[in-house]
Amino acid sequence: MLESVLGVCAGWTSGCRQPTRRPDGPVLTMMSASEVIDSDFTQHALDVFLRGRASRVRTMPSLNSIDIQLSLYQDLFQRRLPQPDICEIDVTWPAMLAEHLVDLAPYVGDGVKLFDPMLIENYTIAGRLVALPLFIDSSLLYYRTDLLHEYGFTAAPATWLELEQMARTI
Repeated sequence: MLESVLGVCAGWTSGCRQPTRRPDGPVLTMMSASEVIDSDFTQHALDVFLRGRASRVRTMPSLNSIDIQLSLYQDLFQRRLPQPDICEIDVTWPAMLAEHLVDLAPYVGDGVKLFDPMLIENYTIAGRLVALPLFIDSSLLYYRTDLLHEYGFTAAPATWLELEQMARTI
């Protein structure tokens, strides 16, 4: 799953300025859509982000169900609650949450060029950049050409439908 961090996380990109941490800065809250919030990677990203912006990030409890997490975000945003400041969301959610999210483009500047243009296109809703990738999780399909040829196929499947049909045949 590809997940994103929203809101003020624009400073996480390596191309952005990274001033020293502000001990008197605000305490931000972050809610994760998964357990990744506890990872060393996420903690490092938060540390980089905090420099000059906040004193620390407090985590909010999240739910174990990705579907329930989306509903929770929608409810929190609809009620205009003050937290969370930073939300980790699924790649499929930007359009569903866009009306509640800040445009990150002015904060990211040229740092947006560090990301895959297709991801940025996905995170840009009605001309507003509402999300940035925290990490990218890619899936790959490995296949045996000898089995494909043995069963009369000349190439790997190009669609899910072709994959299903080929799997049934083999």
